[in-house]
Amino acid sequence: ARVVGGPMIRNAGTVGGNLANGSPAADIVPPLLALEADVVIESIRGRRRVPLDAFFTGYRKNVLAPNELVREVRFREPAQDARGRFVKVGQRNASAISIVTVAALAAPGDAGPGTTLRIALGAVAPVPMRARRAEAAAEGKPLTPETIRRAGEEAGAECSPIDDIRGSAWYRRQVVRALVEEFLEDLA
Repeated sequence: ARVVGGPMIRNAGTVGGNLANGSPAADIVPPLLALEADVVIESIRGRRRVPLDAFFTGYRKNVLAPNELVREVRFREPAQDARGRFVKVGQRNASAISIVTVAALAAPGDAGPGTTLRIALGAVAPVPMRARRAEAAAEGKPLTPETIRRAGEEAGAECSPIDDIRGSAWYRRQVVRALVEEFLEDLA
């Protein structure tokens, strides 16, 4: 929570406003994607519930109609033995637009560590995204060095970052890969 946005945003912004803004670099979104959150949308016509990974439709675009607002965000509490991490890479500690954000959540199960694995990325595609190929590369498998390397490679390959003043696409892919591998190594 200390690295999401900056002090002014944390004190004046809202989660709903952050989602409605649609920024691919919104810090709060990757952790919510890793939690498989749903967005409850409301208008005078009623309510509807949309999975967060279907909420964003393009760069700064989402499924909200002009007369709708984000009422709430819902997710299930993670398992007691779940492990998670959120890392924001930016040029400063606060009030900086993220260069890369990675959120990961793993819950051990009968098949070993990583049985349930969710990896979400921000600031590396037109919309915040789940790294589903990276998840598939490691989920339910023993976290060997090869499995960890493969998951990191998949995460770096499946994102589509841009080159901008904050960092190159190449750099962002390398950071994604390294952060995913670091989380899985710690989990192992």
